[in-house]
Amino acid sequence: MVDWNIVAATSAAVSAAFAGLQIYKSRIETRERTTFEHLREIAFLVQSIRHTPPSELCDKVQGAYSGTHAWDDDCRSYLALLDGLELLAMARRLRIVDHELVDEFLSPVVRRELVTLSAITTFRKVWGDDTIYQDLGTLLLKFEQEKREAKKR
Repeated sequence: MVDWNIVAATSAAVSAAFAGLQIYKSRIETRERTTFEHLREIAFLVQSIRHTPPSELCDKVQGAYSGTHAWDDDCRSYLALLDGLELLAMARRLRIVDHELVDEFLSPVVRRELVTLSAITTFRKVWGDDTIYQDLGTLLLKFEQEKREAKKR
């Protein structure tokens, strides 16, 4: 004879496991979609400043804040890039986006030195705010440490 209580309990357990798996899979897909949305925005911003050397962009932004250079599209685009990278670094820290995808995407940005720790430090001094671009600075420091370790090998 079939014990219907065991059948019901087994069915409930299987349903719960399947629902849990679906929720987990949905979270992964959402994280990946969110990651690619962030990366697409950053790629667009990188394209908008690609024609200007990074050191010149930093100088322009510093000059704009000190009043020796007019605010132009380069300044606005570079600050938008920094803000976008800060949001991406924060999303990475909070695990809203996929770490591996972000790191792989940002590797060429860091290699081309579009954003450097020294630039972040300079902007902090100019603006008088040591907390600005904190997550981005931490992520850049991580990349620099990995780069130094790779050279040692």
